[in-house]
Order: sequence, then structure tokens, then C-alpha cells
Amino acid sequence: MIKWKRHIETGHHLFACKSFQEAKFHYQMACKRAISLSFELGNEQETVMAAVVSHHGLAQLYTETGFSQLAQYEVEKLHYHLQSILDKEDLTDERRTIFLYGLQRTHVLLLQYMKTSTSNGRLSAKV
Repeated sequence: MIKWKRHIETGHHLFACKSFQEAKFHYQMACKRAISLSFELGNEQETVMAAVVSHHGLAQLYTETGFSQLAQYEVEKLHYHLQSILDKEDLTDERRTIFLYGLQRTHVLLLQYMKTSTSNGRLSAKV
């Protein structure tokens, strides 16, 4: 969790400083670390929230740099991954609640990024 937190905090800092290329690297690393957290922590709630925060950070970066369709795609990837877990696995009520919460968060974000993507209607090349 420490490595994930370091990447997400660094990504946020670099994003605020408008160092987008470097921030992108750290957000991408945070996304990868979030996936591996489930094996290390055994805490699915923290893992799901780390994944949501990581993908949201990367999506915000894409939106800020004019890649609204990539922002939408980034959130969609996580949304469909969480949905596939809910569809395929026999989950306890507690685990189902955790994944449903993550799915709800990604759904809200997805609606936000879909709106941004359709209002912009184009891709630019700032990143």
C-alpha cells in the first residue's frame, strides 16, 4: 500500500504542477499497484478504492490535457472489470457490497467522463 500511495500522491503533486507526462507515469503505476494490492493486503475494500482513485486520477489527467475519450476509456476499463467480478464470482454479501460500491463509483465517474467526451467531441495531442 505504501508504494501505491507514493505513486498516487506523486501523481497528484505533478498534476497540480502541470507536469502531465510525469504525472501520467505515476498514475499508470498506481493503477498497476492497485491490482497487485489484493494479493498483498487481502483487503478488497482498500484494493477497490485504490483502483478507483488511480483510474480517476489518470482520467482527470486525460481530461485536463484534452484526451476526454481516453478519460472515459480509463474509467470504463475498471468499471467493466468490477462488473465481470460481480458476474463471474460467487461472492459473499460483504464482498458483493464492496464490489458494488466500486461499481457505483465508476458508474458516476463514467457518466461524468461520457458527458465531457461528447461535449468535446474530439481528441487533441497534448500528452
